[in-house]
Amino acid sequence: MRCIIPARGGSTRIPGKNMKVFLGQPIIQYSINHAKAVGLFQEIIVSTDDTDTAAYAARQGCVVHYRGETFAADDVGTQIVAANVITDMGIQPGEVICVLYATSPLLDIDYLRQGMYELHHNPNIKYTYSTGMDGVDAGNFYWGDAESFLKQIPLEGNSEHIAMQPNRVCDINTQADWDFALKMYEDLRNANA
Repeated sequence: MRCIIPARGGSTRIPGKNMKVFLGQPIIQYSINHAKAVGLFQEIIVSTDDTDTAAYAARQGCVVHYRGETFAADDVGTQIVAANVITDMGIQPGEVICVLYATSPLLDIDYLRQGMYELHHNPNIKYTYSTGMDGVDAGNFYWGDAESFLKQIPLEGNSEHIAMQPNRVCDINTQADWDFALKMYEDLRNANA
């Protein structure tokens, strides 16, 4: 099993989002920590077009995949990015892949484990992915077989949702989302103190 963390450098709504400091460390570090802590992956691959992100990921022990300009455009989705990584790195169809977003500081790794478990135990689905309790995409992770990515099988209609508690869900796309995620993280930290 491998984890792919897409981390392009060209975020427009929050410039430098993946390397922006979130409570003392670049936000991507939380995702790297989650991927290491879950103990399921033979490799953690950071796919980026940004040299600073690449250098940082390498220092954290991740494999760096440099994506070309074609795969770093605003309109290129993470499934296409994952398929590009799978092709470039010679990952075989049948291998299980987790795409973990670089901006997932609130994630509890038990949800990652649940996503993998449900994918393995439900032969009728191609993917599992994180949602809120309302079924709306939480923007944290999804699991699938490498072949599903290569065939560009869509998530919708072929997936099972991994519903997460509201205090774990904040899809970070704007500065307001970022600020809200900071508050949520502090609330979680205080609750566990």
